[in-house]
Amino acid sequence: MAFNSRGQILTIRVGPSPTNPGEDAQTLLLIDPETLRVRAEKDLPPSPTSGSGVSFAGGGYFYMDNLRRVLGSGLNA
Repeated sequence: MAFNSRGQILTIRVGPSPTNPGEDAQTLLLIDPETLRVRAEKDLPPSPTSGSGVSFAGGGYFYMDNLRRVLGSGLNA
């Protein structure tokens, strides 16, 4: 979880894909800190797997750079 310069919450949701039924997806969410409503969302590219059934259960790791880009774990949103 992170916060942008406006205090909005950024986080990654992992679960069923809203656009591809039957598939799991990772989605970057921008959440209003007062209402907790999702203000924007962006599907992220699938994580590379090593064929060993790597799961997202350990958590998602990202950071925002000085240009306000979300980076980390192969992300570039």
